[in-house]
Amino acid sequence: MTTGKDLKRLVRARMAKTGESYTTARMHLLHAKPAKPQRRGAGTAPPKRDFEALSGIRNSTLAAATGCAWEKWMKSLDYYSANAKNRRALAAVIVTKYRTSPWWASRLAAGYERIVQTPG
Repeated sequence: MTTGKDLKRLVRARMAKTGESYTTARMHLLHAKPAKPQRRGAGTAPPKRDFEALSGIRNSTLAAATGCAWEKWMKSLDYYSANAKNRRALAAVIVTKYRTSPWWASRLAAGYERIVQTPG
């Protein structure tokens, strides 16, 4: 969608919400200051991501098959710069370094790829 069409959509949505005229709603949108990002306090951890939902593989199933849950796999794969590898190369690393079956290695590589590609 082009910028002009996106702006029109936002203006019309504001018009419907507030009852303002098109010109007034557009002015408010164009002159609105961007919200400041919220700062986390010192010592607070970032929010945890739900690896099970993102990857489609349950922790219990993964731990039973490979001996580790997603938290440990994510740390291990990040250590080997897995996000710079394609799925086949990542599966090969998992098979050789962790002695995992090729089937589970490909599932792990696909799950890792889904987790890394999801923003958050």
